[in-house]
Amino acid sequence: GLGIALICIVGSAVITCIKNLDNVPANLMRPKAPKTGRRVLLEGVPFIWNRFNFSQKITVRNIFRYKSRVLATIIGITGCTALILAGFGLKDAIRDIVTYQYDFVFHYDRMVVSNGASVSKTLSDKLADKKEIESLIPCFMNDVKIKYEKKAENVTLVVSDDYNELDKVISLYDVDNNREKVFPVTDSVVISEKTRSVFGIDVGDYLTIYNGSETHKVKVSHVIENYVGQYIYLTEETYEEIFDEYFENTFLLKLDKKLDKKTINKFDEELLEMSEVAALLNVDETINLVRKTMESLNSVVVLIVAAALLAFVVLYNLSNINICERQREIATLKVLGFYNNEVDNYITKENIILTIIGIFFGLICGKYLSNFIIATCEPDTVMFVRTISLFSYIISAIITVIFTVVVNIITHFSLLKIEMIESLKNVE
Repeated sequence: GLGIALICIVGSAVITCIKNLDNVPANLMRPKAPKTGRRVLLEGVPFIWNRFNFSQKITVRNIFRYKSRVLATIIGITGCTALILAGFGLKDAIRDIVTYQYDFVFHYDRMVVSNGASVSKTLSDKLADKKEIESLIPCFMNDVKIKYEKKAENVTLVVSDDYNELDKVISLYDVDNNREKVFPVTDSVVISEKTRSVFGIDVGDYLTIYNGSETHKVKVSHVIENYVGQYIYLTEETYEEIFDEYFENTFLLKLDKKLDKKTINKFDEELLEMSEVAALLNVDETINLVRKTMESLNSVVVLIVAAALLAFVVLYNLSNINICERQREIATLKVLGFYNNEVDNYITKENIILTIIGIFFGLICGKYLSNFIIATCEPDTVMFVRTISLFSYIISAIITVIFTVVVNIITHFSLLKIEMIESLKNVE
């Protein structure tokens, strides 16, 4: 990155110096001659061209007259707007992980893990007697090693003997079929989207599941939505073919929404006191932990600030160059009787049009840039949300517009300082 920055900055300075130093001193001492005006393509469309007033026609001609400056402005604004949107897109991706995972995918409030197969039935009976529990869904959960081609990792295996019941607490949405609800079928495996991304695997491929030293290949039937962790889902029959006899070691609980905090804390304490309970997972604590972890990524706001400042610098410098190069032209307009507001319009209208074009392309590029950055920086255990909110698009455009307005105000005072007679004096 440092190398690219040096090449871009130093390289452009070297090219400019070589170009200027090749010229003779006499030419360098003369002011740069303004480019000659030419007919533009739009003049060939009388229906549109004839509807423009005199000022608008000048603006259009000037835009086509200074092509390199126009292109530099559009590219600069496009890049800055794209960076601003990418920053907001990253914030959206980080912020929405918890909402998507624990509102759309997981719906349980507590996860209770038993001490083993021998006490699972006893634990199930005890939990069934608890009036605080609204829904009690048993299943099997454990970490297993999977492999595809040369890559191997541990993921969480989930097995249920009744996926219609499991659907009350875990929703399996197919990411390839408009989030249609799916269930595992015999001799196949359902994998999370992050697992597909990490392994480069897809529907129809065969995944290797380890059972100690033994391996079993299972066909991938669906890829489901999931944002925190990597999960695979098997049917009871497929599990028994690969591992031992199926048993329930995990109980997913949905608590009564009317319970107060004191009652819930007491309920948690009672669960932890049970000898059959090996572990208790409080989803609220997990959500808080994930949010705290993601807060460290909020430093992405630096990217937004830097991109916004860059937008200002690009606009300000290009406007300054524009005024310096056209000082005699602007002085001539003043001599011809143009009022200050007309001279302002002569210059600032170009900035406004180029900014609008730059913002349009910047918002498009920003979406792809955001997705690229997210795919590059997300860890193997988290799937960032690929959706940028409408607010992020609007605020990115507004920030660029604000800086355009500020630059136009500065430009106004720069134009007022141009002396008609001094600027038109012959430097020969």
